Amino acid sequence: MTDTATFAESYAILQQTAEELQEMTEADIDQLVPLVEKGLAAHRVCEDRIKQVRAMLEEKLGMQPSAGE
Repeated sequence: MTDTATFAESYAILQQTAEELQEMTEADIDQLVPLVEKGLAAHRVCEDRIKQVRAMLEEKLGMQPSAGE
């Protein structure tokens, strides 16, 4: 996952990874580890982007941070 990956690209990777994991009929550790690593990297990109947008909205709209932040 690159630093320039977009939210949409990362979300698509998450969806693809979830599908691949669901379709796995046999636990193959050699396939599982790279899939999980790819999914985690995509998740981090999505999570970071959501945090950036939330912070921008809070700043621009004078909103208070939501619970759990």
